[in-house]
Amino acid sequence: MRNTFRLVNGFCSAYRRMHIADKIPHMTNNVQNRIKILLEHMGIKPQRASLDAGMSKDALRSLFRKPDAKPSMEMLEGLNRAYDVSIDWLVNGGAEKPVFDADERSAREKPETARPAAPATGVIPIRGSVAASYANGEAGMNDSVAGEIPMPPTLAHIKGIYALYVEGSSMEPQYFPGDLIFLNPARPARAGDCVVVITDHGTGPQRSLGIYQGETADTVKLKKRDPTRQEGTDIIIPKKHIVARHKVLTINEIFGA
Repeated sequence: MRNTFRLVNGFCSAYRRMHIADKIPHMTNNVQNRIKILLEHMGIKPQRASLDAGMSKDALRSLFRKPDAKPSMEMLEGLNRAYDVSIDWLVNGGAEKPVFDADERSAREKPETARPAAPATGVIPIRGSVAASYANGEAGMNDSVAGEIPMPPTLAHIKGIYALYVEGSSMEPQYFPGDLIFLNPARPARAGDCVVVITDHGTGPQRSLGIYQGETADTVKLKKRDPTRQEGTDIIIPKKHIVARHKVLTINEIFGA
């Protein structure tokens, strides 16, 4: 009786793990499909989702290569922590699109007004601008909110997204002055990704836009497009001056294409 009560109410994690794990072998393909639907909805690749969920980067790709393989409870909980997706939806389905814990909490709190999940109507703050060039030691970062822009539905469940206007021409033709870029501070950058590096040389923080090339123990290497040089220009930034690195989202990541 006690175990039944815990199962129904979800208060005993050990029993819950056993209960869900028992179900998974009979619906493996459906669970895998729902994980793929989640990734498509979020606009992310299996490798990125694996890392976000605290697993090795090939964990989900390995799962998808084996149609009869079942995801572990740790994998489901990792996806829940990373994206707030409902574990009950991953295992049992019930809706074509992903269901998030926030949606379920809202439905429980206001059952009389509960409706099917609709596209998010939030906004993304525009926090000033970023220099396409790297002016060593020149302060000029303004973190005040300069405006807002409607949030694409694929970004609605990701915290910390913000936007910046591009200044300068050293990233042309990829980015032109006045272009708006979207950034995810929590998403690690890989070689070839565009990033905004925030540095402080003692005169105040500044932002610089570039293509992340790699790093050593002491430095980070960025590449500028530099329209005056076909091969671009490499910039070496000492890590001791770096405050943060924020990944610039691609069009696919923003709109889930």
